[in-house]
Amino acid sequence: MNAMTIAHMAGVLTSAIQAADRLELDALKGPALADMDLDRIRDIKRDCSTCISLLDLHQPARPARKGATMSDRQFQESKRIALARQGWHCLRCGRNLHDTSVWPGRSGHHRQLRRRADPAVRDLPCNIVELCGSGTTGCHGWAHAHPAEAERFGYIIPSWRAPLSVPIRDWNGDWWWLLDDGTAQRLTQIEIIEWQSTWKEES
Repeated sequence: MNAMTIAHMAGVLTSAIQAADRLELDALKGPALADMDLDRIRDIKRDCSTCISLLDLHQPARPARKGATMSDRQFQESKRIALARQGWHCLRCGRNLHDTSVWPGRSGHHRQLRRRADPAVRDLPCNIVELCGSGTTGCHGWAHAHPAEAERFGYIIPSWRAPLSVPIRDWNGDWWWLLDDGTAQRLTQIEIIEWQSTWKEES
């Protein structure tokens, strides 16, 4: 497939996700749909996001910029992994990062801040999430402007904690362990309670 075909297909899938978002929002605001119908809407969104991620894998790779280091390349790869892991949504607010009509940009965020992070884990998938905005705008800007609250929800990690040991809360209120291999594992309710208790004791 050429780049134009991929872009067209991604646009169609993005429109489908936007329509499903509107259906889900209407269902939550108005008379409740049957659980089965809501599940179908969410399945459509998930499947479309998966297809978009697969299309992205067929996009020609960006040439490495002159002088790019191994760390730069790892960061770019971890950003790509984070987008696929998040289904092309901002992890904090859920905004569809393919929707250019309401898109304030997107950027990779180091949970353990770049200047403080252990170089061995700084640019690994467990430490990188994709957020809307930049370091001063959108949810990425929020994380840097509100470090205490961001730390509470796993978006900022102090230097004395390891990213693998700190879960993060997404836009649905679910908590996830972000793993080194680029996957994520949902916390159980017991794990959430234990983590929140630990965070309060150590903070």
